[in-house]
Amino acid sequence: MVALASDSSTMILTGGGKQFKLPALKRRATAKSRVTTVMFYNGGGTTWSLIVSTPKHGEWISMMEYVLGREQKRK
Repeated sequence: MVALASDSSTMILTGGGKQFKLPALKRRATAKSRVTTVMFYNGGGTTWSLIVSTPKHGEWISMMEYVLGREQKRK
């Protein structure tokens, strides 16, 4: 589940019993949307961007990098 907290400029990712809070930036939307959309884009390698577009709060973007855990690096 993805939740946008525009008042604190964060996106909250929840799933599998874990919760991650990501800092987010508001960006200029190219067009006004009528529905809420959530999009993940691979930026190449382990970099991902999460874009949330809402009718009331506009468009927000957050960048993240996926890093393997210690147990997975040893294999």
